[in-house]
Amino acid sequence: NVVATSKQEIPQNISTATATLNGLFDKTTKKLTYTLAINGLTPTVLHLHKGEVGVSGPVNVTLSATGGITDAFTAQQETDLFAGSLYLNIHSATYAGGEIRGQVTTPNQLVFATTANSAAEVPTNSSTATAAIYTLYNKTAKSLAYTINFIGVVPTNMHFHKAAIGVSGPVQIAIPGLYVTGMKGEVTLTADQEVDLFANQWYFNLHSATYAGGEIRGQLVR
Repeated sequence: NVVATSKQEIPQNISTATATLNGLFDKTTKKLTYTLAINGLTPTVLHLHKGEVGVSGPVNVTLSATGGITDAFTAQQETDLFAGSLYLNIHSATYAGGEIRGQVTTPNQLVFATTANSAAEVPTNSSTATAAIYTLYNKTAKSLAYTINFIGVVPTNMHFHKAAIGVSGPVQIAIPGLYVTGMKGEVTLTADQEVDLFANQWYFNLHSATYAGGEIRGQLVR
């Protein structure tokens, strides 16, 4: 199934709406039979778009809020579906570009995302900087691919740390520069780090010259 939240949107927003899509793709007819459960919003339009985690892309398939059966997928759309390169986007009057989004992943992929801000830091500070972090974890390769967008800060360092919300913890993986908004990368986790990630025990921390211990922070959650 596909779980859509505002944390996966580009840009992220403050909506608390969620949606779950369950689907079955028929490889003979090339059609997707699906159901949708939408909570907390009134959709205007719904689509499957082409794009990786953290990337916006074009509409590929139009969906119905009541569920149904799609038209036959093209060969390219089928390839993108099984590569985890499509995402569900649910639009609303409030967020015309998309209120909630969810990646159509393969069985060995998991999406983790977060919004980093100063309110999540320990201790908190007065910075108005923010960052949006989108990650895709591959369970087979134990690799975490990330896209990081930030505004209002000049980073000196970025790390993934281990700790629960509201608690400081040790660095697990250093994120290498150059530190520019829209930066992408990929890191490999150990078995213990994978366990901690799945338990929501990882957070992103962005450091600056003003706040050497961390200016903004966000917990990685599914």
